[in-house]
Amino acid sequence: MSAVYESSKDFPLFYCCYLLESEKLGYKNHCYVGSTPDPVRRLRQHNGEISAGAWKTRYKRPWKMIGIVYGFHSHLAALQFEWAWQNPEKSRHLNDITDTSTAYTLYGNTQHLKRTKLLALSKLINTLPFSRWPLNICFCDDEQMAEFELLCNTRPEHISCISKNIANLFKEAIKESIHIETNKFQCCYLCDKEIQVIKDRDELSWTVCKNNKCEMRAHLICLSKYECGRADAGRRYIIPVEYECPACKVKTLWDSAVRGYIFG
Repeated sequence: MSAVYESSKDFPLFYCCYLLESEKLGYKNHCYVGSTPDPVRRLRQHNGEISAGAWKTRYKRPWKMIGIVYGFHSHLAALQFEWAWQNPEKSRHLNDITDTSTAYTLYGNTQHLKRTKLLALSKLINTLPFSRWPLNICFCDDEQMAEFELLCNTRPEHISCISKNIANLFKEAIKESIHIETNKFQCCYLCDKEIQVIKDRDELSWTVCKNNKCEMRAHLICLSKYECGRADAGRRYIIPVEYECPACKVKTLWDSAVRGYIFG
């Protein structure tokens, strides 16, 4: 599988929000939140090794990338999460915190400190709509993950949290693209209508099964209706967290259905 960025600006093969911590003397626990399709390159930019780093981060170099959140279904979704993580005191998603201690931290004057950013992350992943997104969290080591888990007492079952070398995780993630032949007739498995394959569209209207042995193709709206119709009556949503392939019955997280593809 190819490891390149191809499909469209809204569906990169990998896009994450990241948390930097300053390693400059006197600035321990000072953090910065951003987003990028390439965390390895972005860290080099922040540290001045290559051009185009954020102006706000120049003074507190060098930086270490201590964690990322990935699995966003679009570029826009990642930017929405990034802004809420950067600005918990302004975000409508976190404007109803009732616990005095938590509110003091999230809404106070410590927005640049690591504890605030980790606490904001723990609240965001437990708040709609983010709590239904198929997100993944990765910290650079066990120590950073343990610090987060002390603040995050619970999280949705489908949101994973691991410690792993972020550069290695990124390399593995971008190898998961799927090559799709555009010169073949594509038919929706569920509605039996033709699928229009348009390489330059800003959004995808269809998907394929991630099981290499399955040839299921379906419109996203058809697949969403199929999966949500299977849900318990009290748990129905417009967008599912995961779906079961109607052909091979393999279960896959919904973000995999809307991630980028390589067209050929």
